Amino acid sequence: MSQSSENRKRAVEAITRRNMLQRRIKKTQQRLVALEGEARYDLEDSLLADQAALSKAIPTLEAFKADFRQEEERIRRKTQEALRTQEELRSRQFPTFPGGNAPPSPGQTLGFLVILAAIAAIASGVLLLLK
Repeated sequence: MSQSSENRKRAVEAITRRNMLQRRIKKTQQRLVALEGEARYDLEDSLLADQAALSKAIPTLEAFKADFRQEEERIRRKTQEALRTQEELRSRQFPTFPGGNAPPSPGQTLGFLVILAAIAAIASGVLLLLK
């Protein structure tokens, strides 16, 4: 082969490669534009779905927070009542029991209850007589 035919062959190969690369670039650009459009559509769709879910979640969360605050307040009130009751019980003066400050035995308690029942019976009898 001659020098000019060799150069012509190389030129044809270079032009062919250039044309192939230009077609690939054009197809890639077209594909990129199509994918960008699809991606944008998918992202916008996802964004709208997320925004809708958020708009539903916010009122639910606010309701939960309000319920939680009410429960906290109820517990705080109950705790304050319990502390007041406990303080009232501590501040009362209880009579001393036989044998010092020990609490009465079950027998002593039962005896006390029997005496109270007898007093109540006598009082109700007296009230009947007074009528």
